[in-house]
Amino acid sequence: MRIGMIIQIRQGWEEKTVVVTGLSAKRGSATIAATLYQETRESLEARERQANERKLSGISRIISENRPDKKSRRQIHRFLRQHDQEQ
Repeated sequence: MRIGMIIQIRQGWEEKTVVVTGLSAKRGSATIAATLYQETRESLEARERQANERKLSGISRIISENRPDKKSRRQIHRFLRQHDQEQ
């Protein structure tokens, strides 16, 4: 890794594109690590746009009265596997 490199980082639903602005000789805290990179403007705008789309579509919240039973869990896992294979 070098200063100036552009890296894509995936965190949950979101994917960030960052530019490395500094390096550390040893492992440190997340607060220190956050000072060693800067997210690109395009990446920030894209993440905000995607967050708004998720909020409007209701994907980020699943409304359920109770936990899924075994059959429902299997259906959920099957759906997610099929969705992952399509991408």
